[in-house]
Amino acid sequence: MTAFKDMLTPQEPQQLRAATLFSIPVPQPVLAAAGEAASVQEPGRAFERLRGLSLIDLYLGTGEREEVAVNPLARPLVPALSEAETIQIAEKAIAPLYSSWKDADGGLPADQRGLEVAQLALLGRAPADILNASARSGAAFLFRTLHEAQPALELVLLAPCGAGSRQGRS
Repeated sequence: MTAFKDMLTPQEPQQLRAATLFSIPVPQPVLAAAGEAASVQEPGRAFERLRGLSLIDLYLGTGEREEVAVNPLARPLVPALSEAETIQIAEKAIAPLYSSWKDADGGLPADQRGLEVAQLALLGRAPADILNASARSGAAFLFRTLHEAQPALELVLLAPCGAGSRQGRS
């Protein structure tokens, strides 16, 4: 592990740490936005080097689109993000993530991607349209696929449309 750490430039661990925000593979431009939020000077260069060292892996996502994620074995190479860093990176990465996965109507898939966007949208205090679309998709995935009704309800209630509906019934 020390050998890998010694091979990294000062910018590369920052990019790797920023990439640990995501729990599933994401499009490369989203990783670049996360790197920029973490003050990486050249996120593209850092990303390519991390891929070359197999610290970031390439996946084929839906529609044969390339997506990337931190190699699970590489996560211990960098310290975990602080709460403040997590929020800061989520704020910058949420818009490109939503744009990458939304459909023509602004909806998100009712799968792990919708849930990922919902969780990051809540962390990053995303605009209401992103919060609402992702909460619907994330809750549908939790309820229909994972059969987790309580977390699905909690997610819906955290979104502006859920809060507004709850206030309207009081």
